[in-house]
Amino acid sequence: MNDLIDITTELKTVLKQDYLPYRVPVPKSLVLYFAELDLTITDDDFTDGDSFNIEDNLCGDELSFGDCGSACLKFKVENITEDLVGKKFTAKFVIENTDIKLGTFIVTEAKKDDDDITKSIVAYDLMYLFNKDVLAWYDGLTFPMSLKAFRNSLCTYCEVEYVDSNLPNDAMNVEKTISTNILNGREVLSKCEELNGCFGHMNRNGKLDHIVLRQSTPVETITDVSYDTLKFEEYTTDIIDKVQIRTEDGDIGAYVGTGTNCYSITANYLVYGKNAASLSTICTNLSTNILGVTYRPYESDMQGLPYLNVGDYITFEGNETANTYIMQRTLSGTQILADKTSAKGSKTLREDNNINVQME
Repeated sequence: MNDLIDITTELKTVLKQDYLPYRVPVPKSLVLYFAELDLTITDDDFTDGDSFNIEDNLCGDELSFGDCGSACLKFKVENITEDLVGKKFTAKFVIENTDIKLGTFIVTEAKKDDDDITKSIVAYDLMYLFNKDVLAWYDGLTFPMSLKAFRNSLCTYCEVEYVDSNLPNDAMNVEKTISTNILNGREVLSKCEELNGCFGHMNRNGKLDHIVLRQSTPVETITDVSYDTLKFEEYTTDIIDKVQIRTEDGDIGAYVGTGTNCYSITANYLVYGKNAASLSTICTNLSTNILGVTYRPYESDMQGLPYLNVGDYITFEGNETANTYIMQRTLSGTQILADKTSAKGSKTLREDNNINVQME
């Protein structure tokens, strides 16, 4: 499910009006809390509000179901003497007595600037914890097991909490299908997400969740008073009207749909050895989250709305009106918030639209 932020309609209205030039910005407090150190970083500790930003993404330049993007947070602080590298912290805005969580992060870099007072901090959300060799975990599993149990076991091994989800292919049996010298945890997670037609993502409570590209009522309408620039591509992406899964290039595999804009999954080692009937069931199940997806690629500089998420289905209104997704976004600032959002993608899917990872 997509990560929903529970704030009132009234607060959303206040935040939208915050961008208008004749209004004084609504006061905001940015709070970072390091539980292990019992350290709280607040507005007075930041050297410059403009130095604070969060880069997040659902996938890259092409639509790739299964991608597991990681949010990167950067900021500068003064007079913080504690060693922050490797430490976890939570981040939130407090606006009109309402907490808007930004997520849980782990510091990967903390460098002193030339003045020896200021530190430049880089941190990633807890997707970072999957970036490890999990071969010992894989070799120690008792197969067969369900895809859900396989995914949850991976999370436990990587010390990542997860939302208890039931995804389309979670009942699928996973067998031991590969022999390798190294196995990256994030790549394994991507294989799990790919077979469910969704994206792995850390939610704002610091738990692994799963984003599906829903096409229903947009969660937000962005009007021309809320953005500085908006550039649409000339096209809307063709509707995905066919889904195919193959164990290797050249296989017919299994498919659902009779169209020509086919999303193809190839060489996902979790389905190696599956017979035709099993592949057909897997393809049918995952197609429920893929068939029908279409959107208008765009780029926009807009006001910062901290309750929005990557994966949200939104409408832009202006000289043109179009529905699209937030695929990439950078939220910056502490008082005057700005968002750079975008969605990229070709009009028609490429032959190699999968996230195939070659094993060594």
